[in-house]
Amino acid sequence: MGTRLKDFFILLAVVATGAYWLRPDHSPPKSTSTPVAAATARPSAFPDLAPPFELHSNLGPPRKFDGKGPLMITLTAVGCGGCLERIPRDKQLYELAKKAKIPYYNALVYVADDAAGAKFVQDHHPEADDILNDPGGQVFVNQYLGSDNNCWMVIGPKGEFRYRGPENMEAMQKAIYGL
Repeated sequence: MGTRLKDFFILLAVVATGAYWLRPDHSPPKSTSTPVAAATARPSAFPDLAPPFELHSNLGPPRKFDGKGPLMITLTAVGCGGCLERIPRDKQLYELAKKAKIPYYNALVYVADDAAGAKFVQDHHPEADDILNDPGGQVFVNQYLGSDNNCWMVIGPKGEFRYRGPENMEAMQKAIYGL
């Protein structure tokens, strides 16, 4: 009889555990405070305005951007085959920016350090008014939500994004001449 009682309690524990996990909401109670991770989490939607930044440059002192344009930006992920293939088209975009008298930055994302950025510039010769290192994509991936689908950007005078998307020369021209 002792074994049956023991089996009964084991069965009861299994059923109670299953009932606990199958109830409609088994998440912990919601906190009323903002978790620390939420304050630094990547936004889920594009920001309306370009966030300010300060990044190291391969061509001189660190570059500060106050969030106001106009500015054109190309994102280049070091080690990205598609980004390397895109360098000639980025040069065409740079020529377009020069004609329109709009500053043009090439932001190297996922650069481990300034030496890696300098080596990339030496090996691949991207052209821009400035070439910035964005270690770990802290600015252009995390804040600007840049990716291979959002590698070209035009920022208007008030910091508004005029274009943010994949390489598309026609869309960039429209955004630039609309400034």
